[in-house]
Amino acid sequence: MASPFHLAMAMQYQALSTIQWHPLLVLAVLVALRTRRYRDAALAGAAFALIWFSSYYYGWFGVWFLLALLVAAAFAGLIRGIRGRRVPAAVRDGAAYVVTRGSVAVATFLLLAAPMIAPLAFRVASDTGTYSRSVEDLYHNAVKPWQYVLPPHDNPFFGRFTRDFIQTHTGILPVYEQSVYLGAVPAALAVLAIV
Repeated sequence: MASPFHLAMAMQYQALSTIQWHPLLVLAVLVALRTRRYRDAALAGAAFALIWFSSYYYGWFGVWFLLALLVAAAFAGLIRGIRGRRVPAAVRDGAAYVVTRGSVAVATFLLLAAPMIAPLAFRVASDTGTYSRSVEDLYHNAVKPWQYVLPPHDNPFFGRFTRDFIQTHTGILPVYEQSVYLGAVPAALAVLAIV
């Protein structure tokens, strides 16, 4: 919530300040994976639709987050299957879960979000000149993975060490859009959670 990127975007674009649905999505997906109930899968789909209602940007971020989370869950299930010497059963169980509960989550998401996303998709498809961007523009304006872990060049403690590298590799973005650095505390908490 207190990252420089979010604070700056919240002042300019109100849609980007509505991050309250992200914890709900994380909780809903974790509950759906744990309980394996259809109702919880539908609630996860609804939580994902709420993210799309607030911001297309966060909707796309949510797509990548969900893919990473589901791949991690699949690997965890496979590792449990290897430890229990039940790999075929673990693969069958995971596939059945994806087909059944995953379909419920996707159907719920589409039912709720389609009325909002369909008009935008039609507009983009019918006017690609307005909505297309060059590869060079995307390269210069895209956030690089290192920007999440390297303190920004205006950081009061580490900025003097990172300033030269950042200013030569970030392109034309303003300072607040270059600062997607997560911070030492959230990074440490994430590492602790993974461990």
